[in-house]
Amino acid sequence: MCLLIVLTTNVNAQDLETNSLKKLYVPSNIRLQYAGNIGMFSIGPSWSFFKKKIDFEYSMGFVPRFDAEQAIYITAIKGIYIPKLDFRIRKVVINPLAVGLAFSYTFGNRFSKYQDPNQYPKGYYWWNPNRRFALLYRADVYTKVNKKQIKGLSFYLEASIWDLGFYNYAQSSNYSQLSLWDVTTLGIGTKIYF
Repeated sequence: MCLLIVLTTNVNAQDLETNSLKKLYVPSNIRLQYAGNIGMFSIGPSWSFFKKKIDFEYSMGFVPRFDAEQAIYITAIKGIYIPKLDFRIRKVVINPLAVGLAFSYTFGNRFSKYQDPNQYPKGYYWWNPNRRFALLYRADVYTKVNKKQIKGLSFYLEASIWDLGFYNYAQSSNYSQLSLWDVTTLGIGTKIYF
């Protein structure tokens, strides 16, 4: 739906430059992602700031019923820092390094059944079942498209370590049983630039 709104909206580039307020609410791209701990599929807009060194992303994700007992809906925000370490091969730009922070919220009380005080002692499940935090790493490949509505396209691979995974890894008793790879979540996606 976000993609349709952006594609059907006629935004003049000169107006964007003269009106700095529009730069704040008109996204620079739409992101589609598979996996990555924000649902099986997620979609959302992204905004670029500070000469494209900082990206702010919002997404809505879901896990369909065929992959879970009931459909799960998740929202996430990400702040990504993109240092200028990219290199070019003809018309393709490869950026091997972007790092960031993520926050996600899972809707509903689906996970609260595990915090039944009658079944488990107080504090057994000490974390909030709906909110997660993560550190992430991303590498992407970008190419210009130069169409009227679409300026470019990129594909990315994202690796993230979420708070509970890191907690499980950091427990002294788990060092010999878990590696960082065991608690890393992978996602792949594409961005459509306007």
